[in-house]
Amino acid sequence: MLTIADGAVLEFGPGIGMQVGNGDDGGLLVDGHTLGVVFTSANPSPSPGSWRGLQFGNRDLGSVLTGATVEYGGANTWGN
Repeated sequence: MLTIADGAVLEFGPGIGMQVGNGDDGGLLVDGHTLGVVFTSANPSPSPGSWRGLQFGNRDLGSVLTGATVEYGGANTWGN
């Protein structure tokens, strides 16, 4: 299980994203109860689709996202 702490900002470049639950890699725990957690683009002038986004596979082992914001993701580059 990967844990991301309250207040974290994760920035992703073009063609980059986060896959969870593919293989034996467990799940994702986002604990943004107070400050929040942001998944966003590293582009200084982002637009929708600036990065891939988050993808949860069929082996996701109990991911929980609390206080998470996902912005500017959604590029159709996962190959599906």
